[in-house]
Parts: sequence; structure tokens; C-alpha cells
Amino acid sequence: MMVVAPESVLGLPREVSAALLAPVTSGVGDQERALAWIIWSHLTEPGDMVAGNLLQALGPVAALRALRRPNPAGEITRLLSELAENSGDAIQRDIAALESEYQDACARWRDRDNNKAVVRSLQIWAKLEGQILTPDDIDWPDGLQSLGAGAPHVLWLRGRREALTELDNAVSIVGSRNISSYGQYCSQTLSERLVAEGYAVVSGGAYGVDAEAHRGALAARGVTFAVLAGGGDRLYPAGNTELLRQIMQSGCVLAEQPPGHSPTRWRFLQRNRLIAALGQATVIVEMAVRSGAKNTMHHALDIGRDVYAVPGSLLAQTARGCNVAIAEGKAKVVTGFDEFIKDLRNIPYSLGTEFELTALQQRVLDALHGQPISVNRAGLKAGTTASETMRALGELKALGFAKQVNSGWRKEMSGTA
Repeated sequence: MMVVAPESVLGLPREVSAALLAPVTSGVGDQERALAWIIWSHLTEPGDMVAGNLLQALGPVAALRALRRPNPAGEITRLLSELAENSGDAIQRDIAALESEYQDACARWRDRDNNKAVVRSLQIWAKLEGQILTPDDIDWPDGLQSLGAGAPHVLWLRGRREALTELDNAVSIVGSRNISSYGQYCSQTLSERLVAEGYAVVSGGAYGVDAEAHRGALAARGVTFAVLAGGGDRLYPAGNTELLRQIMQSGCVLAEQPPGHSPTRWRFLQRNRLIAALGQATVIVEMAVRSGAKNTMHHALDIGRDVYAVPGSLLAQTARGCNVAIAEGKAKVVTGFDEFIKDLRNIPYSLGTEFELTALQQRVLDALHGQPISVNRAGLKAGTTASETMRALGELKALGFAKQVNSGWRKEMSGTA
């Protein structure tokens, strides 16, 4: 008697789904969860907080199965109610209102629920030799945790997956597409100086400041990342195709939208939250009063990142946004390249020489950086057990090198040394 393997959430035999995943994922972890994350990336628009909260509560597989039930909103509400009861929490919102909200959300998600489209995306991505990251992957960027329920479900990556470790020490540079020669010089020079100091550069791959920031990093033989607003199969803008291909040789081109999704105004605005989150700080070189760079600035401020702005001429419209941001106290002024690097160095803590840490303490400290991470993630990055990690974190906290916050552990900004 032939044994038929049970179907995956993709509606295919598990071995078929595994074969689709193999070329585009690390091959480590729960394949059902990976598939569910990928399906959710097809169902939602970037920054869908309703979906984000649901996935945080139920996980991607249970949430997807509930969505596919005859009465999805009712099923989701029931599961959330049970979860709250089991944890001893009370649902603060009226159940009927909660179910009504999910009725609207489920309607828009189910309209996009198409397993054939997901299979097609996986096949396209394999042909492009791309990789797919989910929040379960060890190399999922820690900075994205700052976005909470607004974090992406998937990152579609083209380039060097191993370069993602450089995001532990990265700075985002953004600004106007209508760049001046002064802006061009500042963008490139800032990137070159950042690379020389050991930083990676994050931007959006667009014309103007973005492109010059990427070029500066590449010229300095550094690592740079471009975050796209549409699917990564379509390198946009077309005029920067060769630049984006060069970025893949250095770092990565990243997208949260699956292949075939075109960039729209909403997706550009939401793409900016990823640029802000992936850098430990954001630098604005030139910015009009109304611009996408201003949107990135607000995303950075919302998640607690430092923002820097390069001041410009009173006569230049592309400088007015930067000058106003500085005047309103939203951005620190960049008074010079050396001063900027010196100020930036105060963000992550650099070890002094007064204390000699144990090998275990040093390994765990090396796993931490400016954005909080969980104990489990710190242990995975350090290669230590849960008990070793907790012991080292406690010792580092006592020495002033680590700090515990609500969302995890991070390096302390001003240690004892």
C-alpha cells in the first residue's frame, strides 16, 4: 500500500514543498512555519499591524489555518480569547468589535490566498538564486524587532546572505532624489568614512542621495544594503540596475514584497521603516520639506533611533528639510565628518582596557549591540547554552557592559570601563 505524505500548508505533499524551499532557504528550522511566513508575505501589504499582532499571538501556521476556516474572523476571535484565558489575561476589547475588525482583515487576506502564486514566487526566486529569510532564521536582522507588530513577515534577499551579520553595525543614509553636487559629495564621503570605521551602509537604491551613498560604500570596498519597495525580481529604478547588481556583490538587495509586486507610493513609504530599523542611526543628507526622507526620519524617531542631518544653504530647497529638522531638535547637526563619526561611536559601547573579561563574557558581549535581542538569540549568536548566556549577561550587567530592557538585552552605552 502506497503511503501518501500529508499536505503542507502550501496544499502540496510535504516532500514537494520541501523541494521548493530547499534552494531559497537555509534548510534549518520548521518548514511549515517557513512556508506559512512566505504565504503571509503574499497575503498582506507592508506594515499591516492587524496581521502582525495576529501572527505574534498565534504564530504563522495557526493563524493561516484559522484564516482558511469557513468563519475565519470567528475562529481567530475564539483562538485569541482562549489564549487570553489560558494566560490569565482579559481581552480588553469587546469581542463583537474584535470579530468585526477581523472580518474586514480576513476579507482582504483571503482575496490574496493563492497557493499557486506562492509556488510561482518560490520558483522565480530559485531561478534568480535568491534567498528567503523569516523571523525564525538565526540571521534575521535584530534591528527589525524594533518594529514590533509592523515588522515584515519575510525578507526576499538577493546577494550575499553571509553579509547580514554586518547589519549589527550599520548606518542608514537617505535623502533627496534631486541631489546637488554638495549632496553628492557629502553622501559619498559619509559612506566612505563609515566603511573605514567598520560600518555597513543601508539605503533605498533610489536616484540621488541613495545611489551616491551606495556608490561611496562600494568605492571604499565596504558592505552596503539596498531595500526595495517592490519585489526583488524587478530591480527598481531601472536606471540603477547595474548599481543594484554591484550591491549584490557587496551586500544584499532586500525586499519584503514577493516577486512580481510592483512598487507603489504606499510601499515606498512603508519600505522606509525598514531602512530606519536596519541602521543603528539614520543620516539625512538633503531633504525637501515634503519628501520620502522625512518619512524615514519619522520612522527612525518612532523606534528610538538617532537621526542626523547635514545642514545646507538657505537658498536650496533640498536643504530646507534638513535645516528645519535640526532647528526643531528632531535631528542632530552634522558639523563635520570627524565630529559625526565621534558622535556616532557613542551609540554602541566600545570596550575599554581596564577590565579583562572571561572568554564566556566576551563571547556573549560580542553577540550584543545597540538594539535589544532575546536571551535565546544572544546564546545562538554566541554559541552558548541558556544557563551560560544568563550567567554571562548577569555578570556583564553588574560590570556595566549590558543592560536589560523590556524587549531583551543590549550593550550598555556607558560601561564601567
